Amino acid sequence: MKSVFTFLFAALFSMSFSQQGNNYSIDLTSLDSYVKKKNVAIYQGHIEKINHDGKSWYISQLIDVPKIMVNNDFIALSGSLSYTYLEGELQLAYRTKAGKKWSSWKNFTLDDHQSGIVSKIYFIPSYLPVESEQIQLRISANGESAFKLSSLNIRFYFPGEMSTSVIKQKQSRNTKAINCSCPLPHIEYRNDWCPSGNCPKDATPTSTVVSHLVVHHSAGSNTSPDWAATVRSIWDYHVNTQAWDDIAYNFLIDPNGVIYEGRGNDVSGAHFSCMNPGTMGVCLLGNFSQVGPSNAMINSLTELMGWKACDIDQDPRDTSYFTTAAVDLVNLCGHRDGNNIPAACTVTECPGNNVYAVMDNIRTAVFNYSQSCTLTPNYSNIVILSMGTNPMTIYEDEAVNLEVEFKNIGDEDINENLSIDYRLDGQSLGSSSFSSLSINQHSTSSFTYSFSSPGTYNYCVFIDAASNEINTSNNSFCVNVEVLEKVDTSITSINHLDEVSVLVYPNPTTNLLYIESEAKITSVKLYNLLGQMLLESPFIPLNLENLNKGVYTLKVFFEKGTALKSIKILKE
Repeated sequence: MKSVFTFLFAALFSMSFSQQGNNYSIDLTSLDSYVKKKNVAIYQGHIEKINHDGKSWYISQLIDVPKIMVNNDFIALSGSLSYTYLEGELQLAYRTKAGKKWSSWKNFTLDDHQSGIVSKIYFIPSYLPVESEQIQLRISANGESAFKLSSLNIRFYFPGEMSTSVIKQKQSRNTKAINCSCPLPHIEYRNDWCPSGNCPKDATPTSTVVSHLVVHHSAGSNTSPDWAATVRSIWDYHVNTQAWDDIAYNFLIDPNGVIYEGRGNDVSGAHFSCMNPGTMGVCLLGNFSQVGPSNAMINSLTELMGWKACDIDQDPRDTSYFTTAAVDLVNLCGHRDGNNIPAACTVTECPGNNVYAVMDNIRTAVFNYSQSCTLTPNYSNIVILSMGTNPMTIYEDEAVNLEVEFKNIGDEDINENLSIDYRLDGQSLGSSSFSSLSINQHSTSSFTYSFSSPGTYNYCVFIDAASNEINTSNNSFCVNVEVLEKVDTSITSINHLDEVSVLVYPNPTTNLLYIESEAKITSVKLYNLLGQMLLESPFIPLNLENLNKGVYTLKVFFEKGTALKSIKILKE
């Protein structure tokens, strides 16, 4: 049996965040499930291709994309196709609709990491634009194929956006491997890439003694405005679509060289074709079948694998006995090196031709690093801790400070003048500078700016690399800021509305909020501290049970004016 799936992948960015998912099951045998079909017959329990020598397709009805209140910059779409018979080439595609405009058809990709389920095919996440209102699915096959299909399950996942107040915790470079003095590279731990706590670890992990290191690629997009959100989407796909206990890999690396904790060190994963005990799997985020990995990615892979090779005292270039599969296996291998092992349950192209072609170079670099890392001199390391605005609620034509907090988490002081470049939607606004930053010292800087119009802006900071700094992947960061329409201060401030009294109670509240006034209230809106509107309603009282505890701004609309009121929500 031969199955071939193709895929086109696109991703976008952002990170206060609530993670939610919605499952949708399509019974392919239902007459209401499709709008068009060709060379396909519907039977009880399955659909079937009629003429094996002709092309066929099955196009679903329109499916509404769920909407949630929390901001997202993309929506992850994954799923599975159940079949009783499949031979030849088959594609599953999707298209999205926003307003009256349909996108072109885009193909999903088969997840060749799956194993043991011969009647179900999984598809890795595709990333939909957040403005998508509906999707449509298409199953198609060429003339040489044959199939009997029963159902199609899809999952919408909303990775959310990270709050600008989240501080990125880093692992000190001075952390050594257990059995050698090589340093552990800086890691984005789970609390960093999933600060909401909605991506829990496996509650009962299985420990393992690592003997072999395995390199993967995710087969997804090579670009993303928010790689942490991409990691969250992979976690959701593995846990809620594949029904695994946790994200499959021990670690993941994005094209900027940032390393993310997956299952972590010395934990058995779900990545190496049913031969996971004794391995550590590292996934390079992207698809490297057609393009090559970035230098930053390979450098971080070298440091991470070098640290582990040193820890387990293995030469990555050598071959040793792999106990799990009872075969000899190169100590640092690509996923596809397991294809011909009798115990393997999948056949894969992972980690892509352009990574696999340089595996010998990677092994050599890892060996050299593991031998020389104990002699590595000290380096500085600048990381951006947080970014935001002051005030947090921004209105057009009002001055605001674009702020950044950064720290030297390296093991050597910085004593040179370095520039901080502030950019908005890719355009430079100006710069500031600092001349020194000691070990573990943190500092703040800001740039004053007035937004000329309301909307969402991408605020980025780029800090020059110090001459004694080698890891520069954390010297830049971007966040989205929301600018509100200018307030008419003559009638908006409650302190200036002597002729109108507004009573808001209880304040603080835990659930219901009542609003009373002698003037007629037409509607109310509720904003968070970033100025993002969370709720708009003409009805009173307001039900706030779905909001998190915190401070919010309430805007009350009258027939001839508005008023603002700060409220606090408490949760037990």
